[in-house]
Amino acid sequence: MDVWVTAITLWYMRLVAVDYRADWTERYSWSYVWLKAQINQDAQLEKEIFESAKKWVIERYQVDKEVLVADDSFVKNKTKLTEAENEKKIKEGTFL
Repeated sequence: MDVWVTAITLWYMRLVAVDYRADWTERYSWSYVWLKAQINQDAQLEKEIFESAKKWVIERYQVDKEVLVADDSFVKNKTKLTEAENEKKIKEGTFL
């Protein structure tokens, strides 16, 4: 259940709370790394969970096409770098 809640929350942040990105970017990265650890880095399962969570958020909130375009830039620019930093922290035992 926590995995689903986390996935939906991540998509909510990305698609609904987009104007507050500066406030949640770091927490997003931590949560994303946690989620990946919970599903044992299973790329297919991650894809399925994220597709379902994204669909759930889009169906319940008004998500403009502009937001979807902005989300693409978020993924390309921020997530990858911060994920690597957080994965390193997890391995070192200094995460959260």
